[in-house]
Amino acid sequence: HNMFKNKSIVITGSEGLVGRSLIKHFNKLNANVSRLDLKSNVSGKDYFKCDITKEPQVKRCISKIYTQKGLDVLINNASSNPQFKNNKRFKFSNYNLSTWKRNLDVDLTGSFLMSKYACKYFELKNEGTIINISSIYGLVGPDQEIYGGKKKEFFGYKPLEYSVAKSGIIGFTKALASYYKKTNIRVLCLILGGIETN
Repeated sequence: HNMFKNKSIVITGSEGLVGRSLIKHFNKLNANVSRLDLKSNVSGKDYFKCDITKEPQVKRCISKIYTQKGLDVLINNASSNPQFKNNKRFKFSNYNLSTWKRNLDVDLTGSFLMSKYACKYFELKNEGTIINISSIYGLVGPDQEIYGGKKKEFFGYKPLEYSVAKSGIIGFTKALASYYKKTNIRVLCLILGGIETN
């Protein structure tokens, strides 16, 4: 807990379930939290609208935060994890390529870009922490039956790329941690289990 006190922390995907919980936690520690998300109807001086898959936006946003507050910790939490509506099932052999690419883009490209620009500032002082948020589904395949009842042959509910992205986040963490070995820049990964709403 003490390592986060009075630190400048950037959290992507701040308006989602995990993001809101993280913010509540860090606010209790008197951390200086910056919230990043895509939503337009969010207010507050600590909120920055940013599409983390667009390099110019990420560069501009990180620079603005660093100038205003400094930067100590980046939490790559944003994920394209669509909510389920009407138990919508996906058939793998009909799977949409654009959906696959878009969802991977948020988790992997977004985490890459945010880390790249945060590290530009971390390297200046040879200090900083990146925490990547992954999922149990980065280690095991999803239990498809918990999302929509009995599984139908060839169909699933949880998008495939969610598991691929979360597995990629674990690999990204290991590779980046290795890259910054022998520095004071730390790269960590949290692998979360199932999270209940409300």
